[in-house]
Order: sequence, then C-alpha cells, then structure tokens
Amino acid sequence: MNVKLNGVLAKGLQQRLQSEGEVISEVEYDLVLTSSFETIHTAKSKLVFVGHSPIPASLVDALGYKLVEGIPTLVAFRWFDSGSSDGWNSQTILGAPLATLMNDDLGLRCEMGMICRYGSSSCIDGLFNSNLLVNTLREMSYCGFISFSLGINPKSEVKMEVRSVAFGVPYFGIFNALEGVKGRMVEFFSGSVPVLLESWTTSLALSRSPFPYEMVGTKTHVGGVSPEVERHLTLLDSVRVKGSTFVTSGTLVGVSSAWAHEMSESVRRAVRTLRGVELPDKQYRTDGVSIAATSFHLAEDHGLI
Repeated sequence: MNVKLNGVLAKGLQQRLQSEGEVISEVEYDLVLTSSFETIHTAKSKLVFVGHSPIPASLVDALGYKLVEGIPTLVAFRWFDSGSSDGWNSQTILGAPLATLMNDDLGLRCEMGMICRYGSSSCIDGLFNSNLLVNTLREMSYCGFISFSLGINPKSEVKMEVRSVAFGVPYFGIFNALEGVKGRMVEFFSGSVPVLLESWTTSLALSRSPFPYEMVGTKTHVGGVSPEVERHLTLLDSVRVKGSTFVTSGTLVGVSSAWAHEMSESVRRAVRTLRGVELPDKQYRTDGVSIAATSFHLAEDHGLI
C-alpha cells in the first residue's frame, strides 16, 4: 500500500512500514497517517490520526463531560473509525502513565511512556458510548484513538474523575496499541484487521538532556541500534548514518515498545532495548512495574475495572 506520513510521530513509523512492504509516497497514496492536524488533501485516501491532541475544554464541556483538575491515574483509549458501521472498536485499552521525567514520579512533569492492559467496566464504557461524542466524530470523518485521562479520588462520591479528553493517545500509547497488531500496521489502520492481540504492553520514551526544557539540542550520534534493537525501537526525527548508527538533533529521541503475557516481562523487554542504545545523557524510566501495579490496584480496589 502507498502511505503518506505527516508529522514527526507519524514519520517515526516509516522504517516499520517499509519493512512490512509499504511504499512511502508524497504523490500517490491510499492511506495518510498524520500526527498533526494541519490540513491534508485526502480526496482519494483514508486519513488516520496517530498523534495526540487534547480536545479543548469548551468542546469537552459541550460534549457533556465534567473535567476535574489533577494528575491522571489511568488512561482509557479506544479506536474509532467513522467509516465503519460500528464506529467504535470493541476493545478498550487501559494504561498507567509515566508522567514525570524520573523514577518514583520525581522530576519535571512530562510524558515518558505507559504500561497498558486490556479491560473495561460499565463506567468506562459509558465514557465512550456518548451519542454526542459519536455524532461529533462521525461529522469530522474521524479515524483514530480517543482517550480519556482519568483520576481516582477515593474521597469523592464519584470515584472516577475525567482529567482530559483527547484525539489520539498521550504518553506514546499509540505504540502500546501497535504492539497488538496481528499483521501489517496498514491492515489495522485501514480497518481490514481491526482486532488487536491482547497482552500487557509497555512504551518507554528515550530522551536526552536538555529534554524537556528544549526539544532541539546539539547534533549527536545514536549508536547500538542493532537489527534486534531496531525491531523494538521507533526513532523520531533521526537519520541513519551507517549500519547501527543514526544522527539526531532532537532531545526526544525515540520510543521503545514491547509486549508480554506478564506486566513485568513487558517492562523488562522495553528497558532492555533502551539499555542497548548508545546515547550521551540518555534518559528513560525503569520503574514501570511499581507505577502500573499501584495504579491498576487502586482502580480495582474501587471497582472501576
């Protein structure tokens, strides 16, 4: 299939798409993957959003959701395709976000990854089943994930609070979802194979100083990206120099992703990939197991999942 890529996050998928036999084209294309909302002419192609863009609070309010400020405990996200009769994919993915730069939720607030599993509940299903939301997405001809960042407040009568609603998924959750694609990615994006394999998945952002203060730094080499590492690492805005060495000026360098039947194993695999990368001043989280266990146990204790 001929695919056009728009935006840094979407372009990071180029290597994987090409390895699956797709043709990246700027002229003739059947599918557009975009991580930017800038206008693209798609009269003869399907437009799929793979980025992350919070829905403005005024629109969220108009859709009937009440936002409560605070740190998210979980992110619930589900695929929507306005071109299908059902609209929503039946699978809901739940993620525990890594929302700070350092382990143990220390340091600056920034998106550093997510640990996900599949599951749902009546209260979470109700968020997605709003007629106002579905009608709005159909009017937009939207195709992509919709996510709800959720807080859990044991002291509140309503235990689950909505922190934000977004097009796409925060915390690089798109890479968690792509770990469940059964065949080629374009088969999932186009809707021909809409079901994802269910497992635990981990995505971990790889950054370097001065991230998150600056998104561009001095040009540097990214080494150690062997074929084995490259299968599990999406490099962003990087150019291959030779063999296993790339060069980048970005400070958000890439995202490691992995799946497993057990949460701890999926985290271990994602961390192992990043340990093999040679990068000055590299930064990534290694405490996904403890963060995710706390978040999911809290949700289970209050009957939310």
